[in-house]
Order: sequence, then structure tokens, then C-alpha cells
Amino acid sequence: GLAGLGVLVSNTNIYLVRGGVQLSAAIAIPTGTYAHILLCKVSGTYYLFVDGAQKISTTVSNLTTSTLGLGYSADVFYSEYSGKVDEFTYLKGVGLYDADFTPSTEPYL
Repeated sequence: GLAGLGVLVSNTNIYLVRGGVQLSAAIAIPTGTYAHILLCKVSGTYYLFVDGAQKISTTVSNLTTSTLGLGYSADVFYSEYSGKVDEFTYLKGVGLYDADFTPSTEPYL
């Protein structure tokens, strides 16, 4: 069956996947510095942003699970990601952005 959404991260790229199938081309992320990565859903469309710039806009239908995978490595599919996560926020029912934005430098409270 179909599965949930996943955000896979390698050393230099990020991918959006669903049930083990890659939904996006490799999206470059900066190396040697922090990157602000945001995935949100607005009116049925998923948006992926890197440092405030929209990189993906896609509709994903028929999800059979609400699982969202984070912190995986795309180098070895579904292995642990060895990078660092500084901050993670989950907001249910709130789609923050559907266009480019300037990420805050302050923690989200």
C-alpha cells in the first residue's frame, strides 16, 4: 500500500519521498552552515522550502498513513541521518507559507 511522506537528507541534498518513491529531484542544501528547512501543507498542496525559498510544490493524494519521516539519509535509503537538527516544530492544521519568505532568526515559541 501507499505510505506516508518522508523528508530525506543527504550531506548536500534534500528529497521529498512517499512510500520509498522519490517525489522530487535532488534539492541542494548549503554545507558547513545551518539551513532552515520547512515542509508545510496549505489547501492540500505540500510546499518544501530551503532558507525561505520554495523548492517544491506538489499535491500528494491517497496517503494511507499519517507518518512523516525526518532525519533519514538519502545516501543509504532509510538509514540514520548523521547531521544535526537544531530545532524542530510540528504545527498541526497550520500551513505557514505557500510562497518564498524570510526565515526568522529567533526560536519559534
